[in-house]
Amino acid sequence: MSHGALGREKADAIRILVVDDDAVLRQMLCEMLADFSYVVESAADGREAVNCYLRFQPHLLLLDLNMPDMDGIDVIHALREVYGDEEVSITVLTSSRDPEGKLRAFGAGCNDFLYKPVDRSELLARVAVGVRQLRLLQRLRSARDAVEKEIHLVASLQQRLLPSFQGRLFLCPSFPDEGCLTAQVSSVYAPSGRASGDYFDCVRLSDGVLRMIVADVSGHGARAAFLMAIVRTLFHVSCERQLSLSETFSLLNSQLCEIIGREEDFVTALAADCDLRCGAVRMVNAGHCPALLVGERQQDFLCPCARMLGFFPEERFPERHYVLRPGAGILFYTDGFYDFSLSADEYFDAEAFWEYAIEMMDRGLSQQDSELTAFRENFPTRLLRNIQEMRGEAPRDDATALFVCALPAAPELSREGFLCAENLAAFVQPLLRAVDDCLRDGRAVESFRLALHEACANVLAHAYGGKPGFVRLTLSLETGARLLCTVEDCGTGFEVPPQPWTLPPAEQGSGRGLFMMQQLMDSVEIVSSAEGSTVRLEMKPGGSAWKIV
Repeated sequence: MSHGALGREKADAIRILVVDDDAVLRQMLCEMLADFSYVVESAADGREAVNCYLRFQPHLLLLDLNMPDMDGIDVIHALREVYGDEEVSITVLTSSRDPEGKLRAFGAGCNDFLYKPVDRSELLARVAVGVRQLRLLQRLRSARDAVEKEIHLVASLQQRLLPSFQGRLFLCPSFPDEGCLTAQVSSVYAPSGRASGDYFDCVRLSDGVLRMIVADVSGHGARAAFLMAIVRTLFHVSCERQLSLSETFSLLNSQLCEIIGREEDFVTALAADCDLRCGAVRMVNAGHCPALLVGERQQDFLCPCARMLGFFPEERFPERHYVLRPGAGILFYTDGFYDFSLSADEYFDAEAFWEYAIEMMDRGLSQQDSELTAFRENFPTRLLRNIQEMRGEAPRDDATALFVCALPAAPELSREGFLCAENLAAFVQPLLRAVDDCLRDGRAVESFRLALHEACANVLAHAYGGKPGFVRLTLSLETGARLLCTVEDCGTGFEVPPQPWTLPPAEQGSGRGLFMMQQLMDSVEIVSSAEGSTVRLEMKPGGSAWKIV
């Protein structure tokens, strides 16, 4: 909002600034306007007018054109260009009949022009017109603000509908059987406006299949966001009902055709089922950008096999089959990543994007250890950032990507690094997600979370004296039987009281964490020496607590 518009929001009374170097005329105009309940102030020259404008914040100016030092044209330039006020209404008053002066005034940004001597009735009529325009502008601004508020609400609700995957691990229910996979999922979502038509999701089905989808609703704004919410609802219904991909897309298409009708809206979507037990991938692509499947000696384009949704009621959606091998990744994305000019002679189209993304995936997936882990967790974000840097600006279209990387299911998960009280929750999060992927019993997951937090807090307090220190977490899973987590440190040893641990009295400063871990876990063991300590937590959830095929 401009400098002037901000101040004018504060009061309903119409404020008018009269600027003229003729004291008699200035006084006459002020008295005449005051008789009609306008709030009036005056200035004798251009510099005084600008200072008064900043303080008074007028709605209208009656401005003499010919004044010494700083004339009316200079005042208009200051208000329009220096202070960016396009809303204040400026009526120029001058005795000069020079047509060039009139053209200069309108060119500078005045709204109206009157010759002196001014007819009283005409001046009041012109002021009334300016007031009506002001009131209309205020109503338009109020309506715009209401729409902006609604769009902001829509965008906020839409953000809640979209998941956030930053390196989340999805484990196979038969983990750690030979041949099964762990899927690591990351995502990025960059709407061009506050509300978007892009949708992505990743849902575990009960049979050990991971279902992924990326969809793009035509258009932008609240309408596109509304249709996106419909797509999301139908997608989750299909997952709950265990519909096949073909059945899912038929459901989406029939409902969208009925809702959209003869409108020009449509939806493109690509969904894939990845069986974590063997790496088999089933895919349906309805008019969407081809996903990129890249791995060692492997490169596939998951191209469209059907037309867009919501347009052809009789469309069929055949499934295509691929294999996701350990170390490979699939990139799902929307068209906001390409179709822009790099220079006058170079255009970044879909093929240029494919080449760039595949090269980046090849390079990233061939890295080792921590660099590979960072790539898997952040690839979509890095890809978008790199393309924004090439483009020199944020995408003008919604840009969304979902990246799924296949890992061989190792017998254990580990996390190591420097732990402190501030990063404890984030530090243990990958292990908690893995447990959540394997257990359907929410109480068991929460019990494990509390016990792990207490174990880490215990290490910080006793091994490192409350200061940050190096910690290694290891999680071993025997699906259907037990989970074992160890917390290792390199700090000073500490004395461990014998079990069983009882709840200490309120005035005792320590011991509650040990008691809590003992109550939450099936067994707790702490071994401490001068070289460091190890806390072992074991939980044996019942068979119904596991997510098993």
